[in-house]
Amino acid sequence: MGSTSREPKLRQFDFDQEKFKELILYVSARCQSDPTYDMVKLNTVLYYADFAAYRTFGKPISGATYEKYDAGPTPRQMPEIRRELIDACDAQLVERSHFLGGHLQLVPSASGAPNVEQFNPHERELIDSIIEFFTGKSSRETSDFARREPGWALARKHEAIPYASGWLQPTPLSPDAEAAALRFAREHGYLSA
Repeated sequence: MGSTSREPKLRQFDFDQEKFKELILYVSARCQSDPTYDMVKLNTVLYYADFAAYRTFGKPISGATYEKYDAGPTPRQMPEIRRELIDACDAQLVERSHFLGGHLQLVPSASGAPNVEQFNPHERELIDSIIEFFTGKSSRETSDFARREPGWALARKHEAIPYASGWLQPTPLSPDAEAAALRFAREHGYLSA
């Protein structure tokens, strides 16, 4: 008789590479006229699209893995997928200013029309509402907003942010509640000691 674990299992989702590519292209095409569009905004919109879809529909749009970075949640798969989009001439890179240090960064720009058939009408409506919310917001505003997410706050740098954290409310905890939550997370293996 094998031992059974009483620890809750975090739900994992398969990564849909093609849908992720189309999500990048769709967001990039829709944000091209936004002068504040940059990699921070792209990553943030992708994060919110996947996490909001998980909360609303029970599964994310792409299933990408988002990690904690200083500027906010960042898809682990972004460097490889961005390269593939450029190599396939589905996207090109344009220079945009970045608020962290004021340096220029290369941001994907859709070379053609994205395949919107990848998204059902509810997903498109959700994505569009997130794009609309962040349109005109600076990188700093976008980053500050994303860094208030409990999943981002609880993760360690470069650690994956679990989709289940999307259910947490971004309200401040009392010091006692925060200590109890961290203790629970460490005792159950969600955070390292």
